[in-house]
Formats: sequence, C-alpha cells, structure tokens
Amino acid sequence: MSVAPTISTLAKRPPSVAAGGQLLLVFGGYSDAGQKARNDDALAARLPDSASESQFKGAVACIADGISVSDRSHIASQMSVTQFISDYYATPEGWSVDVSASRVLRALNDWLCAQSRHNQTSAMVTTFSACVLKSRTFHIFHIGDSAIYRCRGDEIRLLTRDHNLSVMNKAAVLTAALGMDPRLNVDYSKVGAEVGDILMLLTDGVSAVLGQKDFASLLATKPETAEELDAASKAICELAVSRGSADNVSCGLLYVSSLQGENIDEAHRRVQTLKIPPVMSVGHKIDGLEVRKILHTGTRSHVYAVTDSTDDQDYILKAPSQNFSEDPVYLDGFIREQWVGRRLEHKGIMRIFAPRENSPFLYHICETVHGQTLRDWMHDHPKPAVSEVREILENIVPALRAFHRMGMVHRDIKPENIMITHRGDIKIIDFGTVQVAGMDEIASPITEDHVVGSVNYSAPEYILGRHATPCSDLFALGCIAYEMLCGRRAYSGASQRNTGFSDWSYRAANSVRTDIPLWIDAALEKACAANPARRYTTLSEFLADFTRPGSAARLRRSDISLLERNPLAFWKGLSGILAIIIILLLVLIGRGGG
Repeated sequence: MSVAPTISTLAKRPPSVAAGGQLLLVFGGYSDAGQKARNDDALAARLPDSASESQFKGAVACIADGISVSDRSHIASQMSVTQFISDYYATPEGWSVDVSASRVLRALNDWLCAQSRHNQTSAMVTTFSACVLKSRTFHIFHIGDSAIYRCRGDEIRLLTRDHNLSVMNKAAVLTAALGMDPRLNVDYSKVGAEVGDILMLLTDGVSAVLGQKDFASLLATKPETAEELDAASKAICELAVSRGSADNVSCGLLYVSSLQGENIDEAHRRVQTLKIPPVMSVGHKIDGLEVRKILHTGTRSHVYAVTDSTDDQDYILKAPSQNFSEDPVYLDGFIREQWVGRRLEHKGIMRIFAPRENSPFLYHICETVHGQTLRDWMHDHPKPAVSEVREILENIVPALRAFHRMGMVHRDIKPENIMITHRGDIKIIDFGTVQVAGMDEIASPITEDHVVGSVNYSAPEYILGRHATPCSDLFALGCIAYEMLCGRRAYSGASQRNTGFSDWSYRAANSVRTDIPLWIDAALEKACAANPARRYTTLSEFLADFTRPGSAARLRRSDISLLERNPLAFWKGLSGILAIIIILLLVLIGRGGG
C-alpha cells in the first residue's frame, strides 16, 4: 500500500486539537495503488489550529489524481494538495474563500504548465478537487474527474461533475485538469453544512465503479472518530478494487462534529464584553493614557489626543459613545475597525495599535496624524487647480488600493475621513464601515439593516441594496474629485433617493467651472457614473485619464457634437458658412439687377 504521507502529517489529529472556536472536525482517509505499480493519487487535509484560523480560513480537504502516462504524475498530485493547503492558509484573512483558493490554483496551474513545457515528455498534470468548510458553508473547487459527495443522514449527494469525454464507447478522456491548459477553468460551488455531515472525496478509481447505494451502505455505521473514518475509507477503496477497478483508489472522509456560529444573545454578549469608557476631560487617564486634548465629541464617538505615561509617546484614542452601548451593529463595526486597522500597513492609512492587555474598556489606540481633513482643505482652496487635485488623488489611490488588495471595501470615503498632513501626504481614517469579504462569509446574527457611511458619497448600487465593491469606493473618490474642483457635488440630492440608475443626472463639471478641460470632465463623469457597468473598473484607469486625455475623453468626443466639444470652432465655422452664403446671394442679386 502507498499512502499519501499528508494524511498523517496534516489531518489525523484529535478533535480537541482541530478545534478553533466552535468548529470541530475529524478527518480520516485511505489511499492505495490498487492494481497499478505506483500510486499517483494524493490526499490531504488540514484542520484549523487556532480560533482565528477557524474563523477566517476554516478547514481544507483535497484530493488529486495525476495522469498515469507521465512519470511525474505522482509529484504533480502530491504537490497540488500540499501546496494548495499551504498557500491557501497564507492568503490574507480578509480575502474570501473563492478569491483565496482561485488565486492559489491559478499560481499552481501556471507552475505545473511551465514544468510541462520544459519537459513535454513528462507532463505534470493532475485532477484536483478541494473542499473548504468555513462557518456553515462547504466551498467546493473541482477540475478533472475526481469526485466529492456530501453524506447527510441517508442522503448521498454528488457535488461535482466529471470533466471528461467518451467518444464512440471508448474510455473517457480527461478534458480538464491542473497543468493541462494555462487558461484555467475551475468549477466553484457552495452548499450548506450541518452537524453530522460527512464529506467524501474520491478519485475516479473509486467513483467510476461504485455508486451512491454502495456509499450509503458502507457509511451506514455513521463513522465519527478518526479511526472509524480511516476504516470506512479503506472499506470503500477495497470494495472498488473487488469490483474490478484497475486504477489507484483513494478516499477521504471529513466528519462535521460541530459548526462555528452563535445565536443573537451570544453575539450581543461578545460585542458587549468590554465596557465603553466614560466621557473624559483633559487630565483624565485610562490604562496609562493621559488625555491632553479633546479632538472630537459627537453622538457616535469621542476622540482624544493622549500621551502614554510609560514611554511618553503621543497617540489618538477613539472611544465609542454611550449612546450605542446597546447597539450590536455599531459595536461590531467598532471592533471590526480595530481588526482592519491592525492588518493594514500603508503610509496612506492610519495605523491602529494593539489594545492594552487585559483592559476592560473598548477603545482604539491610533497613530497621531497632524494636519487637516480634506473637507477643511476644500474650504481653504475653493477653486484649486487641476494639478492640485491630481496630486491629492495620486496619494489617495494607492491607499484605497491597499484596502482592496486585502479584500476590503471602505464604504465611507468622504472628505471628513481623509487627512492631509503638514507634509502634504494623505491618511485615510475611520474604518468602522469597512466591508471585509472574509468576514462576510462568517454566519452571524448581527447584520446591517441600513446603508452605512455617508449617503452623499455612497454608490447608487450600494444604496439600492447591492453588495459594495471596490468600484463603489471608486465612485466616492470620483465624487470627491468633482467636489474639490467644482465646490459642489456631482448629484444634487439624487444620492439620497432609493431610485434606479436612470434617475441620477450628472451635471457636467465644465458647466460649473468653464476652465475645466473637457477630458477632465469626461474622466469625472465616468468615475461618477451611476451605473457601475459604465464606471471605470480600476482606480488606476481613473487616475490615468485624470492625468492625460484617455479612453473616457475619446468616447466623449465621438458621442457629442462639435458645439459641445469646441464652441468657438463651431461658431467660427458657422460664421464662415453664413458669410459665404451672403456673398453668393449678393452676387446673384447683382446679376439679376444687370
């Protein structure tokens, strides 16, 4: 027997070790060369080691079957399962499962294809099927003819479809696999998970000869422990061999003992574990931080300039208002703000530091930012040059891009949340409304029931109840650029109406300021487009068109009349035509009189 070593090194551990939060899983498996001389199958799983890993990454199980015509097929399959698991857990916590797994698979496929190109007689091609269990959802990724089933009670459900083709009753030919084609196309699906579910991963040496009745019979004993799952996996493989399977046989079983989740009371207790500090005055201290100045007092939060008595360093302390002590949505957002601020390291984003150890209070310790808000800058510069606005945009775009690369959307980009330092740099502040793709996949009874952030800069699709995307932040940035140049918003009150895209009427920037070039207005109109399908797809595209005439300007020129493009040229041309007509009329009149 040739057992994939990853079964024992990654997955065979007791549930107590596998636990992370409330996610409890057990894995067992078996792999054998069967009738062949070498085992080209690989099977691996990893169960979360910590509460953070359990919450943001979940558990992974995967199976691969290298094509037997290659002498490196076993290497391709082994590398695929081990590298996928390793790289998946190395992706940012803010990324969704789909984004994390897809990027890892693309990189893996590129590497395998490159190896095959360098050695065409020994291609590295393998089928691949993986399941990620996060929160209460199975995320399935599949390419090739391995198979994944979900076993729930007496129901056996196939979750994958084979990528092969049989012509004229001949043996099926594999049509898709890792390392086969640089243009990777992986099937992705999601299905709900319940306690007691067993996920079964099979190579085609098993799935091609056994059916659902066989699986139901062999799993009727409801295996739950690692030993029982190992035994059931072995029984399934041995039955496939006895039925005439001529291929390698592998089976992995993932048992769901407990799922991550909380009820509404548990969620409320979680966000209310820490106490909201009382409103403080100059000289007050909290956890060794002394208040030097009160920067802001509002209905939502209080912000103070403080000094740490232990190292004499200055910080900004932000605490929630007592008004929201019973608001779980607000408190959850405040806690998320700290999580976001501690994971983003960019010069254009305000840092949030680790809280004081064992502190009973809920607050943030932030870096000190000396300067003014972009709103104040706009008051001081009511009619800035295009070059000044461009310089600010060139600083904002890389900071916004840092959010998006981590799977985050800010959702509250507005002049009040952008600081301009004394050196002219920018800092994006306030992360309480940040949407994190990886967090959105975690089941929680605390959900937003209204649009968060400033409605005046919120993208129409978000106001209409759709999911915010990086394109939504781009809309807000376009609106800010418009307002910096024009002193007014691109849409007058339209953004406060819950209406369709057609009701949003953009007012041309050069109708407000005649010195704004047509190509700048074209860039603003595309960035502020109400319909996201007509908007720029990336921040860099908008910045490029704001720097020099680009695609938006070319599109605009083809759609508008000469009068709109160049009024002076239009009237000069019209005057010339009228002059010619008058001369011709005079000539005709003169001839008639003669």
